[in-house]
Parts: sequence; C-alpha cells; structure tokens
Amino acid sequence: MMKESLFKLVEKLRNSARTWMPVAVGVLILAIAAVTSDSWLPGVQGWLSPAAEKKDEDKKAGGPGDSLLVSEQARRNLGLKVGDVEVRKSYARKLSVPGMVVGLPGRTRFQIASPMTGIVTEIAVVRGQSIWSDELLFRLRLSHEDLVRAQTDYLRTLGELDAELKEIAQLKLAGEGVAERLIMQRQYGRDKLAAVSRAQEEALHLHGLSDKQIEFIREKRKLVRELVVKVPRLHHDFSLHFDRETEPHKSSEGAKPGIAKTAATAPLSHSRKHRFVVEQLPVHVGEAVKAGDMLGALADYEFLYIEGWAFEQDADELVAAANEKRSISVIPEGKGGLGKQISDLRIVYVDNEIDPQSRALHFYVGLSNEVVRDVKRNGKRFLTWKYRPGQRMQLRIPAEIWKDVIVLPVDAVAQEGAESYVFVENGKKFVRRPVAVKYRDQLEVVLEYDGAISPGDRVALSGAHQLLIALKNQAGGGADPHAGHTH
Repeated sequence: MMKESLFKLVEKLRNSARTWMPVAVGVLILAIAAVTSDSWLPGVQGWLSPAAEKKDEDKKAGGPGDSLLVSEQARRNLGLKVGDVEVRKSYARKLSVPGMVVGLPGRTRFQIASPMTGIVTEIAVVRGQSIWSDELLFRLRLSHEDLVRAQTDYLRTLGELDAELKEIAQLKLAGEGVAERLIMQRQYGRDKLAAVSRAQEEALHLHGLSDKQIEFIREKRKLVRELVVKVPRLHHDFSLHFDRETEPHKSSEGAKPGIAKTAATAPLSHSRKHRFVVEQLPVHVGEAVKAGDMLGALADYEFLYIEGWAFEQDADELVAAANEKRSISVIPEGKGGLGKQISDLRIVYVDNEIDPQSRALHFYVGLSNEVVRDVKRNGKRFLTWKYRPGQRMQLRIPAEIWKDVIVLPVDAVAQEGAESYVFVENGKKFVRRPVAVKYRDQLEVVLEYDGAISPGDRVALSGAHQLLIALKNQAGGGADPHAGHTH
C-alpha cells in the first residue's frame, strides 16, 4: 500500500517537471542573453543593417526608367548644384510686376538759372563731373542795365552818406556856437541815407550779388563787373540755397525774441553741402544769356524711386503690403537676364489714379543708391552710380501666405506636359520624383508637402530640365527640349 502511494507521488512530480522545465530553460536562456548582449548584439545589428538599407535604397531608386547615373564630369558640365529639402512653415506668394527706376520728383534734378543778364566768360565744370556745394560753376560778365544802375545808385548814396558824416563831424568840432538844431538836421539826413543804402543793398541781393560783392562795392567804391555762380547747398527740405541764403546773417546775432528767422538769417546748420553730378550744360563760353535762362542742370542720384506698374485688381494687395511694411524684393533686368536680387525695400506710396490708357496702377518703392566707380581725371572727379533712372526692374511683392510648403529654385523642377519632376540624389544616381506644383514664378517653385520628397532629401537645385532630357534619351525616347522652359 505504501509502495503504491510512493509510486503515484513520483509520477506526479515527473509530470510537473515536464510542464515547467521548458519555461525555466527559456527564462534561463533570456537571462544569459541579456547578460552577454554586449558581445553578440552588434554583430546581429551589422548583419540586419545592410538588408534594411538595401530595402530603403530600393525604395528610393524607383523603377529602372526613373534613375540616371551622372558622372562627375557631367555634374561640372551642367554646373549641377545639390541641396537639402526643407519645409517652410510660412511662405508668402509673390506678386511679380514690372517697374523702372525713376528720379524723385523735385529732388533728383535741379536747374541752375542765370540770375541776371550777362555774357558767359567761364564754365568751370564738364558734363558728368561730380561736384560739391560752394564749388564754382560759371562766371558771367554783367551787362544788365538795371544792375549797372542799381550799383551806380548805391555808390552815389554811399558818397552822399560820407559827405553827411564829414559835415556832422565838422559841426561838432565848431563847438558850442553851432546850433544843436543844425546838427540834429544833419544827423537826420545821415539816418535817411543809411536807410536808403540798406534798401539798395537788398536790391543788389535780389539781383544776385553776394555779401562779399556788395562789400567790395562799399570798400573799393567800384562796380562789380563779374558774377560768380556756385553750386548751391541743399536745405533740410531739399530746397536750394545760394551764397547769402546759406550763411548766418550778422544782424541775426542780436535778433529779438519772438521774431521769426527768415531764409537770409537761418543758421548754417539748416543747410548742408551736397554732392551733385553735372547732368546738362546747354551754354557755351561767350554766349549771351538773359536773367532766368538755363545755365545747367545738376542731379542727385543718392536716393531714387522704383516705379512699379500693377493691375488695378492688385490695388488691395499693394495697399496691404504698404500698410504692413512688407519687405519688397527687386531684381534688375540686364543683358544676361535677371541680376542679383535687392531685398528689404518698402513701398513709399501707391498712386491714387489708374492710367486710363494702360489701366496700370502705379506705385513707388524707395531705393538707396551706391557709387560703383569713383575716378579723378585732370583734376575733376567722375562718379558712376549703380542704379540709374530708366533702368528696368522686376518687383516681387508678398501677397497670399501659405503654410508648410517646399520652396525650390525654378531650375530644380522640370516640367513635361502636366507632370513636374525633381531629381533626388542617391549616391552617384539621381532619381526622378513626380511632385505637385502649387505656384511658380521666374525665380522659385512652391511644392505641396505631400510626401513625394521629404526634409533631408538632397535634390538637384539646378539642371533638372537637362537631367530629364538625359533620362528620356537613356530610355530611348527624346523629351521636348523646350518642355519646362518659358521663352
């Protein structure tokens, strides 16, 4: 009986061992693997990695007709540029319109007129020369009858004033026997002549004589026979000021409070020396000119406008761009196509009228100019400015805003019919990928971020059209050589 019980117990233990033994062995194997993972895990990863990479490369490589092997020589011949794909969180669609560089009305071109009738005896500048304020422009031999008469009257008044002063001095030396009434009469006559002389000086100023020339008449008692015309100064409001108008007047030093200063008594700091370019010289030495005749024209190209021509339906977008001070980009047009882009400009104002003929809405963008050449020849300086009135431009104005898009250069996307492609670099090969174009202009192409290409992909940023032609030739069918290009 006892033997039979022992036998049954042994059988139970044997059956239980068959159940838990595999589990225990499995747990033991996992524990050993975890402890020794540093030795065997890198080898397994190295064995699995090539397979995973091969699978990913097969996916990138596309079909046999979508990949193109490009040699180093071919890359150099094409000037191929490669860059990473990036997703822009925000992109402003550009409104592209034509434009032209123009001068600032009333601030770019200044005409120099003859202040009086005379004969040109010297022209001190040449066309295209760069000159500063206060430099000599012209000399005129005066022949104006009114000016001659005004100077003669001034000299006569000065003589009479001298005679009165001498008479007063003689009467004072005579002593107490001379009646005070007689001296007072002479002093009254002196004051009248002094007032007349001051009025005559003002008249000479209006004729165009400077303080120094009037002082010459007063000191030397001779008529001024020659008039000197100099480069004017610019006032803070861009008005021109000549000679006396730009110099502090002696009488202004003791001016009473509350009396407004005139242009003649304004301090020198209100005007500034400025650099001009001689634009026109219509007169010749020996030529007789009348008061008001044009002697020359000066130009200041430091600040200019770009006049843009938009459609009338773009008015709201232009006004919004001006109000929000959006950054305007401008691209000069040249012989070889578009030049280097000028960024961070602003709209100054939008015109209030629409051209009835062209139906164009004009607007103006401020442009700061810069000197690209400065040379000196025969003692005269000549400047060449980078931007010139009449130069054509393309203006790009931010309009509609898009989120999460891919932006590539226009040469990075090839077009064939309704399809558009980019070429993704894969080793020495480039793989064609179809993409969805959202917007295209002369410089950029905006693609939808739909997974066709992803951030981190390296794509051809130039030469996409040539790559498409080469791919078609490789497959035995030629692509349209003009596909994807606008002429």
